[in-house]
Amino acid sequence: MRADRTGNSEADGSVICPSCGNRNIECIGRLRDSISFAGLTLEAPVSGSLLYRGLNCLLGFRHPTLGEAEYFALYDNKQTSQWTSNSIRTDWTLILERINSTRKDCVRVLDIGCNTGELLALAPDYFKKYGVEVNTAAAEVAAARGITVYHRIEAIPAAARFDTIILSDVIEHVADPASLLTYLSGRLSAEGEILITTGDFENPLWRKFGASWRYCSFPEHISFISESWAAKLCESGTLRVDGVVRFSYIELNRVKFTADFILMTLYGIFPRAYQKKGETLKSVFGKSSDVSIRGIGMSRDHIFLTLKSARHE
Repeated sequence: MRADRTGNSEADGSVICPSCGNRNIECIGRLRDSISFAGLTLEAPVSGSLLYRGLNCLLGFRHPTLGEAEYFALYDNKQTSQWTSNSIRTDWTLILERINSTRKDCVRVLDIGCNTGELLALAPDYFKKYGVEVNTAAAEVAAARGITVYHRIEAIPAAARFDTIILSDVIEHVADPASLLTYLSGRLSAEGEILITTGDFENPLWRKFGASWRYCSFPEHISFISESWAAKLCESGTLRVDGVVRFSYIELNRVKFTADFILMTLYGIFPRAYQKKGETLKSVFGKSSDVSIRGIGMSRDHIFLTLKSARHE
């Protein structure tokens, strides 16, 4: 699959926040080029672009990015295993605990980016389960699990309302998270809520290493949020923050933690040299995948946000 493109910079060279449209932004640093995208090995690398932060809305974002049609083409492939898991993920545990505490006779749950429906399959059988999935092959697996699957958000019936809307490791793939959440807030039932898990743009290690932090090295990750961003979003009065939990995906033993910390620090300080050395070593073994960047398990670098409609306070 080919990914040879120049991005979407404005003609005059200026950069604006894709969410609030403001030019009051700061450049955090250059992101690495990547030969991989969502688990696929590409024919040509995706340019790393630059990492910015909007100083008004506090959104972190990649610029330039690919076009929407290009992203959909990359996501809609025959692969179904990229986001599957052999164990219950930490974020899934948090989400399941939240939705299982809902005391209703009928719960309508919508999982945006449901993949093969693994998460929804873990929810109680009496739940009415819906999903949005652009990957046709993954959507077919989810449908076989009894989940009503839509290929696009726009395909959801206008009258449909949901008690829980899940975005698990999804918001970072969206160019304008604020607009998406505002739209989804109109799809909530009276007591409904939106559950979001993603990388925390305010975690200490991200603040230290900036564009060299591992979470923003994936080319499919184009937006980065935080509790402060959510608070800014809620100033509009459409949504309110009902819960914030910071977590780490894995726990490392002391030896693994020390080794990964050294590698993480080396990449954070010398990203180009680290990548070049890694690429040289991979070429020796005939591998063309991206050089691994350490950092997972180093801190509580993910955030679990619960948002509710402000109209029903």
